[in-house]
Amino acid sequence: MDSYFGLLKTLFYNFKEVVRIIISILLFVIPMHLFSQQDFFRGNGNDDMYLSTVSHNKRIICRFSDYGKAIDIKADNFGGLIEYAEPTEGTVIGSMHFSIYKSTDAGLTFAPIAMPSNRIQAIFGGTIPGEILMYCNHAANINFLQLFKSYDNGLTQNLVKDTVHYPFYVKAGSVSGEFYSDFFTEEGVYLCHSLDFGATFDTIPYAQSIFQQTSSHFKAECCGTQAGELYLVTGTNTCPSHYYIYRSVDYGKKWDLQSEQTFACNEFVHFACGRESGTFYILHEKESFADQFLNVEFCSSSDSGKTFKLYEYELAHSLTIPENEDLQPFSVWPNPASEEVTIEYNVRNDGIVKLNISTVEGKSLTTLFVAYQSAGQHKYKLNVRNYTPGVYLISLDEGIGYQACYRLVISK
Repeated sequence: MDSYFGLLKTLFYNFKEVVRIIISILLFVIPMHLFSQQDFFRGNGNDDMYLSTVSHNKRIICRFSDYGKAIDIKADNFGGLIEYAEPTEGTVIGSMHFSIYKSTDAGLTFAPIAMPSNRIQAIFGGTIPGEILMYCNHAANINFLQLFKSYDNGLTQNLVKDTVHYPFYVKAGSVSGEFYSDFFTEEGVYLCHSLDFGATFDTIPYAQSIFQQTSSHFKAECCGTQAGELYLVTGTNTCPSHYYIYRSVDYGKKWDLQSEQTFACNEFVHFACGRESGTFYILHEKESFADQFLNVEFCSSSDSGKTFKLYEYELAHSLTIPENEDLQPFSVWPNPASEEVTIEYNVRNDGIVKLNISTVEGKSLTTLFVAYQSAGQHKYKLNVRNYTPGVYLISLDEGIGYQACYRLVISK
């Protein structure tokens, strides 16, 4: 299949055993985080949102308030993954080294609050402060996970389900106990929803007509503010890119098209739901490599994604971030490419290095490798003949709070 759908499905089935071997080697060394990590997510109140991103090769966290009219930017010195914001002013939850961390100053500083006995692979915030759903390593079977819930930010855990398969995409709902995940099968992609924290699921096949009518692919998903309310975003890999925003109020059984949005193909586009009824947000990043600034357009909707108001920010002019003269950006060439590319990159410190290829929206397609490497220059050859033409993101993660990324254009 030429679609993003088909690529993910093919990768899932053809490389399932390879993935399991990698997991068996690395599961007790570093957290795999095989889930979609939100970098644009709902904030603490009804009118704010958070963005965790990179500007000028430095990680920053931005808090948009008053429905996008104002912005507060901080250097992100955490070094771990910023997972979600609680419905308490300034409270942000993160994870690092299998531990759960908490910030009460909107991401400026973090402190460890819990280290569950089973190593965490992913955490998701519930509907009240302290409520967490956690996927952890299975104690007896490396091919599965265990699902826990906690009401005290992970200090104590209650087992919800003992044996859980690795899902493709996971999200907590808008009411207590509501929980969603997506699974690929031979018959297609299914949306699974639960009202008991994931102990049992009802399974609904996605309406394939949504994707067929628009020749689009799965891009994003988020939960609204009422039980059963979901948003689905599909998009094309054309230039410019077209995105279609759908809304369901019956747990995904029926979808209504809210609007179509168009963006240039060189933009990172994020989608997220707010805490107030009807709020839906689009954020796209446009980085100028020549001027080394990150231009952000924040689109705010109060009518469930039908119409938007636009606010624009230039992040490098809002925050001075110190330079690291020793940092050498990695390169990808040729670019655009149609057959094979060479990825040349610099490892700053000896340690575990992960190289990943994703869509420009941040949806991971595959991990190219995870290995221990010494500090210095390295090269990696990537065959792109089987990739669908479009714009992709190559990311380097050293696991010590340093990440770098590079855009790759694949043509035919």
